[in-house]
Amino acid sequence: MWFELTDADRNMLDQIWLQFDQDLEAYKAKLGAGEIEPKKVAPAGTAPDSLPTLRIELTGAVSTTNLPEFKKTALAIIDGIKTELVTDQDFADADTAVKFLNKGEKQLEDAKTRALEQTASIDELFKTINELKDAMRTKRLALDKLVKVEKENRRVAILGTAKQSLDAHIGGLEKAMEAQANCAVNMPAIAADFAGAMKGKKTISSLESSANDTLATAKIEANQIADIMRTNIAVLNEQVEYGFLFSDYQQLLTKASDDLNAVVKSRIADHKEAQAKKEAEDRERIRQEEAAKLKAEQDRKEAEAVNPEPEQPAKIGVDLAKPGADRTVQQVWTTPDKPAGSNAPTNDKVFNIAVNAVSSYFNVTPAEAVDLLDAIDFSERKAN
Repeated sequence: MWFELTDADRNMLDQIWLQFDQDLEAYKAKLGAGEIEPKKVAPAGTAPDSLPTLRIELTGAVSTTNLPEFKKTALAIIDGIKTELVTDQDFADADTAVKFLNKGEKQLEDAKTRALEQTASIDELFKTINELKDAMRTKRLALDKLVKVEKENRRVAILGTAKQSLDAHIGGLEKAMEAQANCAVNMPAIAADFAGAMKGKKTISSLESSANDTLATAKIEANQIADIMRTNIAVLNEQVEYGFLFSDYQQLLTKASDDLNAVVKSRIADHKEAQAKKEAEDRERIRQEEAAKLKAEQDRKEAEAVNPEPEQPAKIGVDLAKPGADRTVQQVWTTPDKPAGSNAPTNDKVFNIAVNAVSSYFNVTPAEAVDLLDAIDFSERKAN
């Protein structure tokens, strides 16, 4: 069977080995600092020293018994059972001690039964046996409860430590990316079912192992997402001029690189197209406004040419041929009255008509028209 690694497979293997190296260095550092103990084979549990066989022979009274020695030994063993549970060895010892105490209770009950079969009730014998039985029962119940409580406490502590470690890892990745992006960066939630992984595990070692395996997997996933986000930050950092187009910055950071590049190109192209369209519309608006102004001006001039405003000539006798004469007003030349019965216009009327015609044709003021007419030598034309 032939198996060929893809780029994604190679990347995953690289991430796994990288995370393994990081975890190994962290473990060595804690081991050297005495924060943790070297891993050992799961202990099988060591029972307290075995109780001696309780011997009782009755002949109406207790004839022979080692009950005092048995009592001394039994109480010493009970007091010596450890109740501070920390390591897997402690928990294994406690489990074995519970079984031992339960067996001792039954042993005492059996001895009591055998004694009763031999004679009537002997108060001191039964009091002693009952005392020992109660001591064993009390210790067994307390120890059994303590085992369950402490195991749950350790389970909760291991779970909390794993969560804190993942949060710290993600926080470090976010801090590094914030320095690159120069703004707040939030990674998406990383799924890590620590409780599910620890379910059904009985020993402290198996609880820690399942939590650590899940933690390593979550860290690898976080690293892969962070790699994508760092690449995307670099892409968006290049678009400083168009930063306003990417208000959904946080969502864009988690996109696949190809998808992000497509979004960036599309948004910039759309923006440039919209900007070009607006500029074209502005130019067209300005052109139309200028055209309207020009047409209005032309219409005004045409209207003035067709319907010139009548001039109000000043009734002053100024000789236009005289140097320095005021030519800024319409002048009237005084001429002899026209012959009686003649329909010919007077000279001043003819001059006014000439001034208006020159002013309209050359698009000059009446005063400038007078200057033009004044420059013409009409005597030579009349002589010709």
